[in-house]
Amino acid sequence: MNTTETDITEFLLKHVRQRPGMYLTSPKLLYLYIFLTGYSFAFWRSMPKKEDPFLNHFQDWFIQRINGSEYTMWYPAILEESDHSEEDALQRFWEYLEEFRRDTGGNATI
Repeated sequence: MNTTETDITEFLLKHVRQRPGMYLTSPKLLYLYIFLTGYSFAFWRSMPKKEDPFLNHFQDWFIQRINGSEYTMWYPAILEESDHSEEDALQRFWEYLEEFRRDTGGNATI
């Protein structure tokens, strides 16, 4: 596999964003959160001594990005920013993910 195929950030932007119906029950942030929770669990089960290369880095970056407000997780913070519209929140997530990739160089390879 090349770097593009193993980079979860690239996978999310190239595949899940373009065709959410293939990966998510519905184009809502909740379903993406569930998808990523499953990814994180599978990563932990397959490599228990390694840190999740995406969720931990994105989570830390996001909390810094919003100046460590009352939230400790990205999902409820983005949902709140989107007035609890799951569809709008999913679009906002993609914007944050693109910003994360720019800020970090997309450095979240498996």
